[in-house]
Amino acid sequence: MVWDVVVVGAGAAGLSAATACAQLGLTTRLIERLGPGGELMSNPFPLDEDGGLTGQDAAGDLLDTLDRTTAALDLAEVEEITHSGNGFSVISPSQRWDARFVVLATGSEPRKLDIPGGAEWEGRGVSYCAPCDGPLYAGSPVAVVAADRWAPIEVRALTDFGIPVTVIADSTIDDPALFSDPERDVTRVTGNALRIDGADKVEAVVVDTGTTTTPIPVAAVFASVGRVPTTKLVAELVERDVAGRVLTGPAYETKTPGLYAIGDVRAGNAGTAAAAIAEGKDVAAVIAAAR
Repeated sequence: MVWDVVVVGAGAAGLSAATACAQLGLTTRLIERLGPGGELMSNPFPLDEDGGLTGQDAAGDLLDTLDRTTAALDLAEVEEITHSGNGFSVISPSQRWDARFVVLATGSEPRKLDIPGGAEWEGRGVSYCAPCDGPLYAGSPVAVVAADRWAPIEVRALTDFGIPVTVIADSTIDDPALFSDPERDVTRVTGNALRIDGADKVEAVVVDTGTTTTPIPVAAVFASVGRVPTTKLVAELVERDVAGRVLTGPAYETKTPGLYAIGDVRAGNAGTAAAAIAEGKDVAAVIAAAR
């Protein structure tokens, strides 16, 4: 079967695009390697400052809406996307989906903590998901190496588990409400993480404060140091900016006709769930008009 649209990635943008494509009468397949919801599933907090839906609630609503359409969801690891004059083939180790159009909604992945001990202790005391791994360290002190806008979510998640947190950050990371909340055990250290020490387990993170080099005893280090767009699948089919995000035209089109990019993988995306959802709806309308 040749599908009208295959959407790769089932975060907010992909779920929105697949739903809207199906609602517009396009035969639609949605492929996700881990589980639908993307970053929303790691965010138990309201998406808006005024409250409202949490990220996890929003993901649930998007899935419920998808389930009421004819779009089909497959859990598979896409290894390759190829293009020919007849369209596209999206290929996993065990399946292939042929389509006239492909929507890339693969988002981004956490940037790795590039210091000694970062790779060695990953999965054994170095983590990139506080809501996922925080409960393992309940009652023990941890550090958050903070260098992006997602860091406050990590800190809130950890302190919700009753974990004392030391935030290691430069002066650009500031969240007065978080650092002054008496219900949360949060200490700030301004500086740069140099290395992670430990014998059989993580025991300390060493910090350069500019005037001293200090080991801070911790049981784990959570890193929130930026995101890397997931573009490997289409490296030869798109152009990218200096940050690695896919360059698109005003209708989300890439340099390859029939291939579109939306959400956090796309240069110019606002980086919010609302923007991702809106882009999913928009690209569906573009594809429906081009069909």
